[in-house]
Amino acid sequence: MKKRNFLFVVCLFGLAACASKNASSAKKKSTSNPVTSNSNSGNKTKSGSTYRKTAYGNNFITLKNGGFKADLWKTDTIYNEEGKEILVITYRWSDEQEKYIPSYKQEFGYNDETSDTSFSISYNWNAELNDWVNSYKTVNKYDSNGNSICYERYWFDSTLNKLVGEEKTEYEFDENGREIANIGYSWSTVTDSWSKNRKYQYIRDEVGKVIESRDYSWSTEGSWIITGGSKPVKEVDDRGRPIKEGYMKLLPNGEWELNSMTEYTYDNENYLILKKYESSTSKGKTELVYNTNKNVTSRTTSEWNLCGNKWELTKRYHEELSSDGFYRLSVLDEEYYWDSQNDCLVGIRKEEKEFYDDNKGTRKSVTSYSSWNNNKWNTKTVSNYDTNGSLTSAKQYTWSDTDNDWIESL
Repeated sequence: MKKRNFLFVVCLFGLAACASKNASSAKKKSTSNPVTSNSNSGNKTKSGSTYRKTAYGNNFITLKNGGFKADLWKTDTIYNEEGKEILVITYRWSDEQEKYIPSYKQEFGYNDETSDTSFSISYNWNAELNDWVNSYKTVNKYDSNGNSICYERYWFDSTLNKLVGEEKTEYEFDENGREIANIGYSWSTVTDSWSKNRKYQYIRDEVGKVIESRDYSWSTEGSWIITGGSKPVKEVDDRGRPIKEGYMKLLPNGEWELNSMTEYTYDNENYLILKKYESSTSKGKTELVYNTNKNVTSRTTSEWNLCGNKWELTKRYHEELSSDGFYRLSVLDEEYYWDSQNDCLVGIRKEEKEFYDDNKGTRKSVTSYSSWNNNKWNTKTVSNYDTNGSLTSAKQYTWSDTDNDWIESL
């Protein structure tokens, strides 16, 4: 048995030596034979001002001749004298042909000033043509500060047998390298070229924060037309507390209109007690109540009924403290939404709770409401619990319009 193990080790050593010899010949041509190593560190061979690196992945397969494992993927990479990739070719091992088959290829070019990637072209291997077929191309242009001022992407149309533009964006920066505009282009199949489409402009304050944005579209007359925009609005009181926060929107005619606004009201102790919001389509408010410990015990949210010209409750939450003041007990939690199409309020959920006065926050009963119809809850379930928190009974009730009361379901 020891002799057999020794022979197996010797065989592996011989295979590894052969693989090393094949790998060292990759300077002129990549070997198509698999190696035993699972390292992805690869090997390097120099040629003039470039050098090649062959790397093997960590996926293994078993060959038909049995027992010997090889890497499933192999990548050949050629670098320029600065150590940047200029060509990457990925191969996949074929059991049937017992050799590596080309799969994917990328070519890279670099900007002379910044050495950043200025373009990359990708190819897929076509087994029928036994040749590389264009997949897509990207182009990046940079300014002297290294900012990307243009990005282009093309895909290969096999029907037209040529590259077709997919995306192009140009960027503008201020003296501090902060983006102040970007222009989008669309591809014209008629002229086989880019044409301007839209523009986003950003106006910044002295610290670089965007204080206004504007949107434009390119007209058939060859000029930019304002289509929209926005700017934040904020007011604070003498204590620095926000009292107004919102956004204005820019109309196509160049005028500003309220898009959304939130107003805040505080009590004498600096606690928020009212929050009102308004947009071009709706408005609402949230009212808060505090206990002596300044914990929120009640939160009520309402929405304005435009048709009825009144406030409609949409959410309400109320909690109490246990007698020792330690536990915060949720005694009411309900939520609704306003159905503007049918001009009515619709219930989502409602739950009421009672607690034992045992300084433990032990629930005594839970009443859950369901089945909202005709502007009211139609079903409720009352669950009772003992002082140990165990369920003792659960009964269901249905609302009766005739009796104007809840009737226990049988």
